[in-house]
Amino acid sequence: MGYIPAHILAHLFTYAALLKLSLAKECGLNTSQFLALLLLGNTNGLPIRELKEKLSIPGSSLTFTLDALEKRGLVKRRRSKDDRRQWLLSLSAKGRRLYTQVLAQESKALSPALENLSEDERTAFLRLAEEIINSGSVKYNR
Repeated sequence: MGYIPAHILAHLFTYAALLKLSLAKECGLNTSQFLALLLLGNTNGLPIRELKEKLSIPGSSLTFTLDALEKRGLVKRRRSKDDRRQWLLSLSAKGRRLYTQVLAQESKALSPALENLSEDERTAFLRLAEEIINSGSVKYNR
């Protein structure tokens, strides 16, 4: 793959982050709550420690985040069948509906940006985006 200027990638990622922040606000969630909702929406059950690692937040902040999501009826905690010491998190039916709404809103917001691309360009863009996402190589090191 050819060189992609860093400023173009930065603009793309910034646009996506601003969209996420806007959607979080519309849902009445703070950033951690919203990101937890998105991460849990992609799983059938995620261990608490794994969510903590993915969000890169302290345990006390994660507890606050999960308590708030549970209070709103968006998240469920259940013991792992494999390891009774471990708790798994998943979206409730209400959380799943909100997650589906968020995906629809994201799609609606992003569609105009892709409309000017040809079918081949859209296909190539989606393939490259999936490669970037699946590579896990985009990391922030403090």
